Amino acid sequence: QGKDALPFADYLVTNSVMKMKDGDIKYSPLCYPHGGQVDDLFVYKIKDDFVLLVVNASPNYSIKDYDWIVKNKGNFEVEISNKSRNYGEVAVQGPDAVKLLEPLVKGEISLKELKRFKFIIGELFGNKILISRTGYTGEDGFEIYSFKSEDIVDIWQGILEEGKKFRIKPCGLGARDTTRFEVCYWLYGNDIDETVNPLESGQGWTVKFDKKNFIGKDALLKIKEKGINRKWVGLYIPQGGIPRTKMEVRKDQKKIGYITSGNYCPSLKKVY
Repeated sequence: QGKDALPFADYLVTNSVMKMKDGDIKYSPLCYPHGGQVDDLFVYKIKDDFVLLVVNASPNYSIKDYDWIVKNKGNFEVEISNKSRNYGEVAVQGPDAVKLLEPLVKGEISLKELKRFKFIIGELFGNKILISRTGYTGEDGFEIYSFKSEDIVDIWQGILEEGKKFRIKPCGLGARDTTRFEVCYWLYGNDIDETVNPLESGQGWTVKFDKKNFIGKDALLKIKEKGINRKWVGLYIPQGGIPRTKMEVRKDQKKIGYITSGNYCPSLKKVY
C-alpha cells in the first residue's frame, strides 16, 4: 500500500500492471535477477495505492515471497504487509458456480456480469469478502477471500449447505491437482522454481520486455537473444504407472529431460 504501490508491483513482476484498472487481476511470475522464479502469483489492483499480491498458499512460500518483496523495496514509497494469516480463502469451481453463488453474494454488480480475471468487494452470509472470477482448475468459477480468517469457516459451511441442490462436493489438494494438471497450469516447486525461467516454461507471454525495468529483465533478455535450450512439454504415457516428479526421461539410453508433474487425466482417460 502507498503512493508507489502500482509502480513497485510493476517492478517486482515480469508482467505489465501499470495500466490495470481497479478490479483487474493479472497473472505473473516473480523472478530473481538471474531469471529463475521466486514464485508465480496474481496481482489484484484494489486501487492506485493498494495492490494485493496473491502468492503460493504454502506458509513457507508466502514468507519467502514476503521477505523477497521487502528486500527489494528500495526507495519506493510503500508499506508491505503479509496478510496470509489474516485472510481466509475458498474456491467454488465448476459449471454451476454462478447459479450457486449469484443469489448469495451481495455486491456492486451481479456475479453473472463479473468477467474473468475481475473482482468485486461484497458480502456473503453476512461476511465482508473479495470475490474474483478466477481459479486453479480450468473450470469457470470463483475464489472467495474473507478479510478475517475466522469468517472463512462460516463461508465454507454455508456454501456446502447451499450447494447441496447442485450436488456440490468438497475438494482436496489431490483432486484439485488433477484439475490444474489437465489444463496445464504450473505448480511452483514442481513445474517452476528458482532454476526455471518463464521463457522455457511456456510463460513467455507474461514477460513484457517493453517495460522500463523489472527484476530479472537483463538476464531474461540475454536468454531470449541466445535462445532457450530446453522447453516444458507434455508427454503421453501409453502404459505403465503415473510418472512422478523428477523421474528421468530417456531416449536411446540417454537422459533428455525430467518429469515435473504427472497424473491421470479423468477428462481424457489417459496418463500424462
